[in-house]
Amino acid sequence: MALALAAASAVGLWLLFTGSAARDEMLVGVPAIALSIWFLILLERHQPKEVRLRLVDVLQGWRIVGSIFVDLFVVTVALVRDLSGRAPVASLYRAVRFEARDNRAEHIGRGVLVTAYSTAAPNMIVLGIDPESSLMVYHELKRSPIGELMKRLGARP
Repeated sequence: MALALAAASAVGLWLLFTGSAARDEMLVGVPAIALSIWFLILLERHQPKEVRLRLVDVLQGWRIVGSIFVDLFVVTVALVRDLSGRAPVASLYRAVRFEARDNRAEHIGRGVLVTAYSTAAPNMIVLGIDPESSLMVYHELKRSPIGELMKRLGARP
């Protein structure tokens, strides 16, 4: 059932992404979707983990709206300064403590949410969370403080 849902979602997202069901689009889309589903099956076999999303954590998503607007401004200013030659973009890799040590389903769920929510803002991309060292690694174009969203989901500056 989950595989059928994933396949249907992938097809729907592909059609939404391309905006058409033209033959050329399908020649690229069908293999891409098949490869994605195959990867999903392999991942599930080799890394079966329970993920539990708590409502209080999911509701932290409202904070992303402010982060997106602030980051749009920050990235735009950084781009203008970089293109004008005044100040190159820093492009930083950073690591912060993240509550994921015991690999519980709630911590995995928080890791999924912090990755999705934080990566939606243009200044940051979460690269991964290592439960063994309790570190979250991410990339920023312009250095900024750890936001309230990340703190509430488990980041510890």
